[in-house]
Amino acid sequence: MVAFAAAARAGDADEASMEILRDTIQSNKKALVAVNLTLTDEEARSFWPIYDRYQADLSAVQDRLLRIIEDYAANFGSITDEKANQLVDDYHYTIFPNVTLNIHARGAWASRVFCSGGERRASGSAK
Repeated sequence: MVAFAAAARAGDADEASMEILRDTIQSNKKALVAVNLTLTDEEARSFWPIYDRYQADLSAVQDRLLRIIEDYAANFGSITDEKANQLVDDYHYTIFPNVTLNIHARGAWASRVFCSGGERRASGSAK
């Protein structure tokens, strides 16, 4: 029991350290961008909210990829075909959301659903 509790505390400490490291990197990255951009006050008011949203979205994708990698590592020794397929699907959906690829004897069809202002429209290409 004591070893389990110590391992849980170590995991919490590692997670806290990673969060501190991530925050530090993000702050330094934003400072580096700020130093290298010459923005007027008006441009800055428009740019920084977009930059912050993009970074938050990027962070969410990175978190999902990390969970997929951790899931793979946890199941590595005994992974089933079903679990492997699920991990591949999760990875592809994380990297390419809203993209489908249909493969059949006559070729392949890739399509992506675009959402803009509540309107959904599909585009695709046959190969």
